[in-house]
Amino acid sequence: MEEDTITFLRKILTDDVEARATIQQVKEDPWLAVEEEATSSLKRKTIENERSTDDEQVEKMAKRQRLETSSE
Repeated sequence: MEEDTITFLRKILTDDVEARATIQQVKEDPWLAVEEEATSSLKRKTIENERSTDDEQVEKMAKRQRLETSSE
């Protein structure tokens, strides 16, 4: 496990309530911020891929409809 991961876990899992990280400190921790950015980026790419797939399907359906109509 990476050192920054261990440091983060120690901040939030300590028995000493006074030493434990606050919610604000956890939100601002660099380890969590890096993960958050990566996750947001991944979600964005997934949504873009879904749109692309939907657009492709619509185009295929329209093409199929044109072919069926022209053959009648």
